[in-house]
Amino acid sequence: MLVRALKLQLTGGQTLVSALQGLITSKWTANVVNGQTILTAAEAGGSVTFTFDRAYTPAELAVMAEEALEWINTLADPGEPAA
Repeated sequence: MLVRALKLQLTGGQTLVSALQGLITSKWTANVVNGQTILTAAEAGGSVTFTFDRAYTPAELAVMAEEALEWINTLADPGEPAA
């Protein structure tokens, strides 16, 4: 679920791997609004926001990101996972 949500919302040349690594290293601001988790990252090139349909704690998001990275690293082309 996390991989699909991130893939659908990637912009500006950002990769899925970099988005997941950002979640693990806490480069995101996470807020819960109306039962949804909204993640935002801002860098010199702009900002990106991801929305999830339920409220997740930062620890839950980090665990999901770690599991997703482990899965991606088993694929033939980690840069373009088919999920």
